[in-house]
Amino acid sequence: MRNPSDQLGRSSSGMTGSSSTSMRKLLMPTLGEMAESDDALREEIRSLLPPKSDTKKAMASFLKSPASKSQPSENPPSPPPFPPTPFPPNAPVFSPPPAAVPLTRARSLPAGLVSIIHAMVSDLESRPTCLLSLNPSRRDAISAHLNRLAGGAGRPNLLAWLQSQRSTNENQALFSFFEEIALMTLGQAILLKRWSDRGLRPFRVDHLGKLNFELSTALRPHVPIHRESFHLTRPNLYSWYSPPALLQDELFKTLQEIDLKEESPVFLLDLCTDSRRFSPDWPELLGYDPRFYQEASNELIRWTTAARTSSGLRKIAFTSTLRLGQITHGNTNAVQWIGCEENTFALLISEMVDLWWGPKGPPIWSNGNSLDTHPKEQLSLVAPGLKPGVQALLSDMEACDFGWIAEERSVKASRIKTQLDALPFFKKLRAAGTHLGTLQACVAITKIRPGGRLLWVREEPLTQEEGGEALSFILGRAKLIAEVDLSHVEHSLPTRRPLFPRFIYVFERELKHEVRLAHRPVRWLGQGAIKSHVEISPFLADVLATAAPSEQLGIPTLPTRMNWRLSAQLSPFSQKDWMTRWPDPSSAESLSNLEALSRGTVPLATLATVRPVHKASTEVKNSLDPSLPALFIESRPEFRQDGKIENRRLSVKPFSELTDGLEHTGFALLLPSESWMDPIRCFLENEKISQWLEHHAERKGDRWVLSESLLKMLPIPEVFAKTIVREGHVSEIREFVALLVKVPEQIRVSATSLSPELRFIAMSRALREVDRSLLRIKPYLTCEGRIEWTKLLELFRTGDSLPLTQHSLVRIVGQIPVNSPITKLDRLKAPQNGMLLMTESGALAKVLFDHRMLADMAWDQAKNQVHPTWSELVQTIRLPRSLEIAESAASDILASSVDLERKRSSLQSWLSSGIPEL
Repeated sequence: MRNPSDQLGRSSSGMTGSSSTSMRKLLMPTLGEMAESDDALREEIRSLLPPKSDTKKAMASFLKSPASKSQPSENPPSPPPFPPTPFPPNAPVFSPPPAAVPLTRARSLPAGLVSIIHAMVSDLESRPTCLLSLNPSRRDAISAHLNRLAGGAGRPNLLAWLQSQRSTNENQALFSFFEEIALMTLGQAILLKRWSDRGLRPFRVDHLGKLNFELSTALRPHVPIHRESFHLTRPNLYSWYSPPALLQDELFKTLQEIDLKEESPVFLLDLCTDSRRFSPDWPELLGYDPRFYQEASNELIRWTTAARTSSGLRKIAFTSTLRLGQITHGNTNAVQWIGCEENTFALLISEMVDLWWGPKGPPIWSNGNSLDTHPKEQLSLVAPGLKPGVQALLSDMEACDFGWIAEERSVKASRIKTQLDALPFFKKLRAAGTHLGTLQACVAITKIRPGGRLLWVREEPLTQEEGGEALSFILGRAKLIAEVDLSHVEHSLPTRRPLFPRFIYVFERELKHEVRLAHRPVRWLGQGAIKSHVEISPFLADVLATAAPSEQLGIPTLPTRMNWRLSAQLSPFSQKDWMTRWPDPSSAESLSNLEALSRGTVPLATLATVRPVHKASTEVKNSLDPSLPALFIESRPEFRQDGKIENRRLSVKPFSELTDGLEHTGFALLLPSESWMDPIRCFLENEKISQWLEHHAERKGDRWVLSESLLKMLPIPEVFAKTIVREGHVSEIREFVALLVKVPEQIRVSATSLSPELRFIAMSRALREVDRSLLRIKPYLTCEGRIEWTKLLELFRTGDSLPLTQHSLVRIVGQIPVNSPITKLDRLKAPQNGMLLMTESGALAKVLFDHRMLADMAWDQAKNQVHPTWSELVQTIRLPRSLEIAESAASDILASSVDLERKRSSLQSWLSSGIPEL
């Protein structure tokens, strides 16, 4: 039987004969071949960047499965096809690349470094059994990591990975792990060389054989006593590897030729991403364009600085993923980043990026998915002298200025079911469709201080499928400032990663319960295309400006762009409704409705004249053309009272209904003829015009900011305008109007022969008749809907009423001087119906009534008098001789008011939806 190590070594080469040997020398020489080669060959390797065609052929040879016991190594299985380019021309912007796609370099990397990586991978491939010499815990960790790299392979241990036949995905996973080892080794060497170029510490060739020790020695003085050290210096998946001596010499010579003093951390990021041949299709390794991370972080810093969420010079930020340090590297001086990273390779690279400028204290970063850092109900007890773990520090943190949740790909909660089962905190937050990012958002929102913000990026929109409990948990602590839909924005730029996420959610921590419930989120819809890299920065600036710095400023106004636009819509529901039912994305539908509203319409300016007014009502009337009828237009604010919300709307009324003596600020609408008054008034007050203004009008507080140009652009259906001119003034519809005034409910039966536009005109006229009737009885009613007896009794003849003291149902108890002013005048409560009178000297009298209606009549006449005398009260208060007549008149007025209000409500319900369709 063959030696397993021999079999693995032979099968891993994947080729026999002189052709395979020469290709391996050309692309990836093994350690033995490097030992046999001379200095000229080593120099050729260091300066060699393989052509793409040779790379494909060589990679195909390395991806062959090792031979099994029943299959000789001389007949290996056919190599897998080389995957296509991830983003061909005109490809969809957000199409994720297939698994294990060879990555193209976005920038020119030193050829010598790329060759060193290839040589390290070749060294590991030539002796894979070296993994079996590791301790059991590390072998188990590597096996689990390989299973995940292979997309969920179920191999039980590392021996099964190395000694049995592997599939294409498993071959790629093993090769990808070897690349990670090489990149981690090279990254640590580059970090030491970077510190040397900056004059922080020396760098020698012997350091390359003990990289972990050198880093630990350099960082040990910076580690606080009460804190754990860097993950980079602890035993991990990659720290066991040490390059051969000959390869160390080559690496040292290559690094000596590269000056890293002026390089930024992007150099390390590009090396770890663009030099890889096979990389797993993971969001933490794919991510977005670095400019998005940078712009988003800067926007959050600007917001927290303006909001003054904390008095410290450095802001504190929480993130559930570090994304290879792309989120943190651009603003480490302004922000102290704390958080987690589930992928070990990404975590270690992030620490290298954080250490790029020199040795420093370790950040509070944990290797996990942040679910373990949820707030605990009980404080953990730590014995004196013991170091609190990073998990404990993250769990106790609740004062971050802002947070990041970057979920480029949805991950079902079933992947972490075992972990969730052990965490009771998530028992009520979990649902069948809950994703990992949603649970991470629940954790992140608890770590943000009041006034701080949470930026949550996703590839799928939030829906009720995430679970009502989880969404209510977030909205119960924060208000949703903006929901940005970028799924309709396309680009054809040659890039291997998305430029930006498809959906962005911005939450702001809010303690006031009533403010959260009444808040109305803003939805933004992006449309258009990005046509060049120059447009990326202004586009990201527009996207991140969608979250207004203050709710009182309303929806921000964005600059007009040629190739894209961002349209805003204030949610018709308050956040209270979102907590119980997260609405489906409807921005595109709302925009389509607005476009449909504008089709077949003409601007209001083509039909009427709009003029601004800001003067008293009498002056306005005198300044207008008396030959043209006019309407007064103003904006009514959003009104909240007793839990009821009245949306903002236009208030349109004739100038004759304005209160004389008051100053009115608004706009005058001069119409061609009187027949336009009622239809235009009702049309401008309907819901469709309100929807149009919600989209186009600026806001100041709860009110639209109207302008002359905005009102001139109000869309009026062209057919509706022609109907007003042609048939609006004829007598055909008078009978129909009269019927509507009597029985508005008969509209469905009696209006079938009329066109929709003519029905709208008839109903607007009927509404005017009802309003006029209500206006006639309005003086006889109070604002609470009771009878105003002072006005009603003025209708009675003098002989039909009696003075207060002469009425048979009135009794006076006590006595006060006739000419002394009454300083206290109160209404007596039940069971007595009457009034209490008191003078300054203390004289007291009660006026008692045997009928409650008489008491209401007397009180309505006396309540507005200021310190009257008894004689003045007796002369002023008049009561009806016949109580039945007064009661009948009051009953008729109340009944008429209720009937007219019912008719008005019926007509308004039809008119509010625009031109009705039966």
